[in-house]
Amino acid sequence: FTDPFSWTVTGHPWVAQEWLWDLGLAAAWHGGLSAIILWGWAPAWALWPILMGIYRQAGGADPRWWAVSGFLPALSAVLFWPIRPETATYLAFGVLLYLIARVRAGDWRWGWGLPLLTWIWANFHASFMLALVFIAIEAGLAWIPFTFGRIVNPPVAPALRVRWLIWLALSGIAGALTPHGLGFYQYAVTMSTDNPMRHVITEWASPDFHAAFFLIWLLMGVGGLIWSWQSSEPVPAWWVIYSVGLTYGFLDSVRWLPYATVATPLWLAPLTRRQPRTIRWV
Repeated sequence: FTDPFSWTVTGHPWVAQEWLWDLGLAAAWHGGLSAIILWGWAPAWALWPILMGIYRQAGGADPRWWAVSGFLPALSAVLFWPIRPETATYLAFGVLLYLIARVRAGDWRWGWGLPLLTWIWANFHASFMLALVFIAIEAGLAWIPFTFGRIVNPPVAPALRVRWLIWLALSGIAGALTPHGLGFYQYAVTMSTDNPMRHVITEWASPDFHAAFFLIWLLMGVGGLIWSWQSSEPVPAWWVIYSVGLTYGFLDSVRWLPYATVATPLWLAPLTRRQPRTIRWV
């Protein structure tokens, strides 16, 4: 009932935050090493078609970007992500973005999948809080249409605004439907803000840009911002919020990089429809 392993929280209550993933791992164990590897990598392969769907639902118009927006992030998952519950977390994050993109594209029925996703995710990993954050962002945008320069957040139907609040409330309830109840929320917040853990564990630290993969992703982000700025079309408010939020998270902690990678198709889709202005180099 208490943690005997971690020196930072010795004696604190033990929370089996990944119990559902552990059950699948235990079942895979009986199938040998191949079954364990399959269980660990299956979410990465399942992520590929979901990423492709995100790109299409978000309005991606150029099929030449499909490989970049879908296959490459999924392949990076197989090559770089270890056999840990985080792989299922990245898959859940991809499904979250897909459901949001479907609702934003006009098919609001997919929004009812958000509470179900949150419930399953909460029993896989404490990072389910991301679902509530993104649903809350969408709910806020639905209720606050605005235009700020070239950043535009168009109004939505009143019925959809109410549905976003309902989905947010149901998802909040679903996140507590775990063996740990409401205490799981406290655990999730405490774990993500624990300063000793953030200073000791490498993946919680800021990225080292001597690593080529980190530098490439940062350059892609800067390039996308320049491309968006040079185009004459309005910039969706959700695109700005997601881009800035995930980039800030990545600069704060390496742990955010996979989430930013999964969001690649959502980030690229609006850019592929843009025609940049003529840039004159002096």
